[in-house]
Amino acid sequence: MRAGVVVAATMALAIGSGAAQADPQCRSGRDAGVPATTVPFKSGEFRRTGPALACSLAKETVDRIGSGNLERLGNACNRIGPLEIAMERNQVAPTLGTAPWKVLRNDGADVDVYLIRDSAQPIPVGYWVVSSVGGRVTALQETAVREGWASPLPHAFSSIRPGDPVQRALDVLGTPARICTGPEIKGDLWRWDPYGISMEMSSGRVFSIRTQPSGAERRPSM
Repeated sequence: MRAGVVVAATMALAIGSGAAQADPQCRSGRDAGVPATTVPFKSGEFRRTGPALACSLAKETVDRIGSGNLERLGNACNRIGPLEIAMERNQVAPTLGTAPWKVLRNDGADVDVYLIRDSAQPIPVGYWVVSSVGGRVTALQETAVREGWASPLPHAFSSIRPGDPVQRALDVLGTPARICTGPEIKGDLWRWDPYGISMEMSSGRVFSIRTQPSGAERRPSM
C-alpha cells in the first residue's frame, strides 16, 4: 500500500469524531532511563533542570513577543519547527501549504493534517496534525510515516525530532513522569506531566511528538 494511502487510512481511523478514547495504562516513567549528557540551553526550547523543565527565552524573543502577551510567552517553548501553540490557525497554511485533510471533531476542534516531504525520498516521510479551537492552535503533532523511522524529520521540538534515538529525549527533557501503553498507542507513550509534552517511542526511536498547553487532555498520536 502506498504511504499516502497509509497516512490517509491512519487519519480516518485516529482523528475520529472527538469521542472519548480508551484510557491508557500508565506506570512510573523511571523505566525510561536517565539522561546521559547535558544539552545546552537554547532560546525557545525546554531543558531539564533537576526534576523540572524550564523554558529558555532570550531577551530579543521576549521583546519580539511583547512582555504583556502572557499567552504567547507562556507557550513560547510549546512549538515544533515554525509552528507554536496559540498562533492563529490561518497562519499555518502559508507555512505548510494546503492541508490535504481537514476534520471538524464533535468536541469543536478543527484538525488539519499536512504531509511532510523530503526531496530525497519518493514518499512522504511524516505528517503534521494541527488542532485548533476558535481559530487558534491548541495542539501540535509531528509523526513519522512509520514506526522505527531512522531518518530524523526536518522539524524539531526542543532539539528533538521524530526519528531521533529515545536517549535524545532523555538528555533534553529528562526522565518522563509517566509511561503509558494502550491499543491506540504505537509503542510506549512518554509523558512529561504537567507540561503538555508527550512522545511515542517505538523500536528505540522517537516516533511522534505532541505538545499542547500544560494540563490539557492528552490524546495518543494520530
